[in-house]
Amino acid sequence: MASTSSQVVPQETPSSEPGPSRGPDTSDLGEEPAPARKRALTPTADDGQNDRKRLKRIDTEVLDIRAPFLETTIAIPPRLLRDRPRPDSIAGSEAPRLPHRQTRHSLSRASSMTAVSRPATPSRTHSISGPFTPTRDIRSDASFRSNSPMIPTWPDTSAKFFLRNAKISIDFAGSDDCIGHTWPVSWSHKNIIVFGRGNRVYLKNLATSQDIVGLAKLKEDLGMLRLLECGDELFPNTVSLATSQGYVQIWDLAAQKMVTEWRTKPVTAMKWSGTTLAVGGEKGAIRHFDTRIKEPSKMKDQAKKVLRHQARISSLAWNHDGRILASGDESGIIYCWDARKNGPLDVGDLIQRRRKMQHDGIVKALAWCPWSLKTLASGDAAASGAGTIRLWNINESSPNALSPNVLELDAQVTSLQWSTQCKELLSTHSIARTSEEDPSPFMPRLMANAVVVHSYPTLSHVTTEYPATNAIAGSVLSPNGQKIVFAVPEEKQLRIWDVWGRRKEIKRQRSMIEGPCGIR
Repeated sequence: MASTSSQVVPQETPSSEPGPSRGPDTSDLGEEPAPARKRALTPTADDGQNDRKRLKRIDTEVLDIRAPFLETTIAIPPRLLRDRPRPDSIAGSEAPRLPHRQTRHSLSRASSMTAVSRPATPSRTHSISGPFTPTRDIRSDASFRSNSPMIPTWPDTSAKFFLRNAKISIDFAGSDDCIGHTWPVSWSHKNIIVFGRGNRVYLKNLATSQDIVGLAKLKEDLGMLRLLECGDELFPNTVSLATSQGYVQIWDLAAQKMVTEWRTKPVTAMKWSGTTLAVGGEKGAIRHFDTRIKEPSKMKDQAKKVLRHQARISSLAWNHDGRILASGDESGIIYCWDARKNGPLDVGDLIQRRRKMQHDGIVKALAWCPWSLKTLASGDAAASGAGTIRLWNINESSPNALSPNVLELDAQVTSLQWSTQCKELLSTHSIARTSEEDPSPFMPRLMANAVVVHSYPTLSHVTTEYPATNAIAGSVLSPNGQKIVFAVPEEKQLRIWDVWGRRKEIKRQRSMIEGPCGIR
């Protein structure tokens, strides 16, 4: 029997690349060797399992994308990240290719989870400046905490940057009567300051910087000069004055002559709304005089009278559309009156099934927000020397209280002024409280005779200045909203300060569909 000679088949050097397992070698059985097939890189499920076991042993930690700002580092588990190749491994080797005639869609479910379709997760700590960033937003309490306090920001027109002494002062003199220190001062829309010295009325035109000129001299039998009030923007040359004996006069600033005069009950508050002059009295009555009626007796007979207050009217304020009048009295009660209704509006805090607007002290300040017609600010002067500022939502359909709506201060509030340039509220103060209670931690301890600016709507403190060493009786804002005058009766001075910057007007560009050449 002839012996079969063995054929020597050269063995192929094994490759380092992973591939399918080869079958048994049949070269020794006398069979012809199988033709060499093209080797393909086929992923297996074992490779994916080995990768996942290796990932569990890796403590991966990346920096949170907010870390430079919050100074905090968050450890993100590998399962929350998409597996991406390490930059150094990709650069040194070429990514494996799929076998011939095999696409991603033809991979089995087991092979789709292997390193071919999803490379290994990086095992290093990467910063946000590198190529790796988390692909899932991780929200935790620690990521929003900061060791440094928040830095407040103010608008460019804020009083934080503009509240300063304009170095303009005017001598004036009020009077002392049953309602305390009076400060007859007003500012017309022609930029004319009208003020009193005893029973004389003077004008100071800031637009022309001319000298002070006299306007009127009251006779002694008319009583002491109490109030001066300029007309609104519709009647910039109108000013009214009132005396302790109830005499009311209307003057023309341009012609510098008296237009009309009548007598009513002693006047304690007065405000214009167009041609209607609202006058508050010592016994709580409010009368609305229509100054278009030329005959005084007829005007008095047709005046609308409202009765609800039980104490002296201390302040009045019309809202900016002239439909609602706010009135405050000496007992701390505030009412809001709609010109189309006879009774007050049902607004305020809900107390015993009725809504009520109440302060602890005399209501000395009322001011309507210029950008929110239903928001009213009020300030009081308590007997203890403390003061409170409150914000009210004057809307019967949704009378929910604003939040925050109360700011307690350690000095009496004498006036409030809303800014027309930014969302800020200014308050002036007189004497401070006599108790040893600590004031609010956000405010200076001594607020006596101070001017304080608050941010809206948070009522947070913006800045504080001291224009006088004595009590500030009140303030009047200029027509352009950039200057303010403070009345200091004890020092017989009117002091003008800059308060807010000028807001930049946004120029509206013409649309393509407007104009003669536009699209029709």
